Amino acid sequence: MNSMHKEIVISRLTAWLVALLAVWLTACSDEEKHEVVLPPGTPVTAHFCLSAANSGITTRADEVEENMKSWVVIITSNGTVENVFTKDKDNVGNLTEDVVANFTTQVTTGTKRIYSFANITLEELIAAIGTTETIANDPIATIKSIANIEAAIRTATFAPQGNNWTSANNTKGIPMSNWQEIEIKSDNKSYTLYVCRMIAKVEFKLENKTGQNITVKNVTISDITSNESPVMLMPKTSVTAERDIKQSVNLPMASDSASVSVETTEVKALKEDGTDAITLLADDTTPTSVTVYVNESQVQSDYGLFRLTLTIDRGTGEEEELRYALVSNENDNWTYISRNDHRIIPILIEDYKLDLIPVDFPPIAVYPSSVKEEDGVFTCTFHAGGEFELIPVVTKYSTGTKLAYGTGDNQWSYVADSWITPATTPTGADNTPAIYVADKKPAWNDEDHLVSGEFNTTLGEAYHEMKVTVNKGGDAQRELLYRVWVIRK
Repeated sequence: MNSMHKEIVISRLTAWLVALLAVWLTACSDEEKHEVVLPPGTPVTAHFCLSAANSGITTRADEVEENMKSWVVIITSNGTVENVFTKDKDNVGNLTEDVVANFTTQVTTGTKRIYSFANITLEELIAAIGTTETIANDPIATIKSIANIEAAIRTATFAPQGNNWTSANNTKGIPMSNWQEIEIKSDNKSYTLYVCRMIAKVEFKLENKTGQNITVKNVTISDITSNESPVMLMPKTSVTAERDIKQSVNLPMASDSASVSVETTEVKALKEDGTDAITLLADDTTPTSVTVYVNESQVQSDYGLFRLTLTIDRGTGEEEELRYALVSNENDNWTYISRNDHRIIPILIEDYKLDLIPVDFPPIAVYPSSVKEEDGVFTCTFHAGGEFELIPVVTKYSTGTKLAYGTGDNQWSYVADSWITPATTPTGADNTPAIYVADKKPAWNDEDHLVSGEFNTTLGEAYHEMKVTVNKGGDAQRELLYRVWVIRK
């Protein structure tokens, strides 16, 4: 290559690099211009987009009945309402563009607290906030007239009517709310506003392992906040992302000035008359889902757990109730169901029934021991001190046969080291029992296949758990949990 050709190549390469550098500098210059931070109070244009947040378990964006049909946005600055924007399914409210969940407006720079609502009308918001000044035929002006909007919204309650919610019985859609702190620093920026559903979805996944067809007539869950009891208007935690939303229950507290009585109820996932009954085929490997909407709820029962009841027919024409208590799991979050949750509860219907027989040796004129099974918990009451026993009994439902102890087919056995005394009871109380003789606390007796111990003279109670394994045949096994309250009176 001659020197002139080299110079031409180098010259072209240099020109290309210079041009590329110029483009890069221009891009940087435009970006820096776009990110110019303006002084607080400067008028700017802001673009907002509303989005319904999904739960932490699964996305629900494709479920039309759970989407926004209308919305309200209240922009505040230093506790004062700057503007209110609305959009409903029939008109565009006070917006200039007919675009659902998107709007552009003039605001001033600075920190804004923005309250967003979906499927709640302005009139319903005014009623929830309880403002004393209502401007006739002008709900937006009424909202703007509220002096301390932050306190008013923070203490407001709302009854979302979430239990057994369906799009057929509530055409307005699921109520949603949220608050966010938005820092507006520059012009022509876009911001996403999220809304959080005020009710939860509970999905029961039913699986039949009894070896015969079963008809499920009903499924209920207890300790659910009634439709007559409101919840707090706002979620406890601001939602700032679309997915993996984790909320805590936000029910009115006794210390709150807006306190109201929270009543609980049982929510039925199937119709009481049995018209929604479902048949679970014998040993079907695919679970059948039954879904119900509920209000956010905090367990209030003595056992500190939600309770499930199944009404079933094993093919005899006779109805039978199976009761379960949801054991605290998933980081102990089964003591509550929060708004926006999508909770999945697997229910395995087995052909085995657990019983527990308490045995003691009381003197004459002292009541013998007794047991009461409720919601999967055995409460064993003793009226005398001294030695006692707890005898497990496992029965096969379909035949009524009591299973023998052992490791063979259709036998049951104790799970090693499974008899425990948890540090806390299901209600969250300390579990430090003082009712036993120090060196004779209840323990598994492997020779007699039972739990034995000895009481001292102290009255009180203790909570224990124990597991047994049922050998169904071949490699099929099922581990079952005993939950035991021991009461010494």
